[in-house]
Amino acid sequence: MVLVDHIIGYLMEGGAFLELTPEAAALGFAILTVALIVWEIALLLKDPRETFRKKEDRETSPIYRSGDQRFRIHFI
Repeated sequence: MVLVDHIIGYLMEGGAFLELTPEAAALGFAILTVALIVWEIALLLKDPRETFRKKEDRETSPIYRSGDQRFRIHFI
């Protein structure tokens, strides 16, 4: 959406394609911060290394009971 807005503004007004103003930089950092926070929350909820799950939950999980180890990722 931002890219389309920049392209339309560049074609219609002939101005600069990228704005190097403090407001534009602050907006970029704000968007980046929000994206990183959302990504961190998604990782915490997904728990890929299963660090927050209880041991009982791990033992009763179908992944651990199946015996098929081909699809498990092992971390060092």
